[in-house]
Amino acid sequence: MIILLLLFDISVHLFWQAHLSSYKFYADSRNPYVYAHPTTEVFEIVKRVEQYAEVHEDGHNMPIQVICPGDDYWPLPWYFRSFTNVGWWNKVDNEAPLAPVIIASPAVEADLARKLWELTPVEERQMYFPFFDDPYYVWLRPEVELLGFVRKDLWEACQRKSVPDPNELIRKASEK
Repeated sequence: MIILLLLFDISVHLFWQAHLSSYKFYADSRNPYVYAHPTTEVFEIVKRVEQYAEVHEDGHNMPIQVICPGDDYWPLPWYFRSFTNVGWWNKVDNEAPLAPVIIASPAVEADLARKLWELTPVEERQMYFPFFDDPYYVWLRPEVELLGFVRKDLWEACQRKSVPDPNELIRKASEK
């Protein structure tokens, strides 16, 4: 009888743990067994970075900084595997040079702004633009937001590339 009671207690405990991990803590970062699929917005991140690499002189060797506390940037290493110069940080490194593309968690946005505008000497400061549309962030996984910033010169080069040449449009229209 004691053995049956012990088996029943163990079964109830295991059921309770399974219930908590499956329904309450299924996306909680404290759950070591959680696997959260990336959102489809991860493809937007990759697409934007690819566009900037196309107009950067180093191409896929363009420096990229990814800054996420707790190294919470998975699966970006998989999607960025074709880029050879990606730096992965869990906090803003004030000694590291700024990359033309920066992807960061909102948790480090204040430290990043401090590095961009206060710690960088005036003559070396570059303008950075957000590269996601309003609301200026994307979801990497459930409960994991990311911000993206691109240096102004790279943003402008990408804009020039995406805007068709007016003379070319006129030529094509006249051929019809």
